[in-house]
Amino acid sequence: MKRVLVYRHAKTEKTGANMADFVRELTDEGERQAKSMGRTLARQFLTPQLMLTSDAVRAVQTAELTREEAGFEVEVREREELYGADAADYLAVLREQDDAYTTLMIVGHNPAIEDLLGMLARQEITMKTGWVAILDFNVSAWEELGEGAPVTIERILQPES
Repeated sequence: MKRVLVYRHAKTEKTGANMADFVRELTDEGERQAKSMGRTLARQFLTPQLMLTSDAVRAVQTAELTREEAGFEVEVREREELYGADAADYLAVLREQDDAYTTLMIVGHNPAIEDLLGMLARQEITMKTGWVAILDFNVSAWEELGEGAPVTIERILQPES
């Protein structure tokens, strides 16, 4: 059994005329969302063994704030290929992970997050900022993930308001 926590980064600043998309930061609301999700994950004993994140500022902030608030003692691994990526890129990153891990979190951006969920769960799933979808796969190796892999949508978590 493999579990993936698919996490759309929390609420961010709007892109300004003089601001590159990559460096956008979380808003105060986004920080509250990430901390709230950390508390929710900890309360529900949903602890990833590794957190994979886009290297965009907002995704890294989301991962770090969530980890700190949850009290997770896990690595946050920044992956530059997740910024500006599509669902196939996200899937490739998941599939290359060590099979010693049973639970991974991947933090990223739409539309790739929703497209990844659609590909894996074979249904349309809307993911607002700060939401986490928990998918359980009846597979023994990460490389088995993909279209057709037996999957259960365990639940979708929303940050507290």
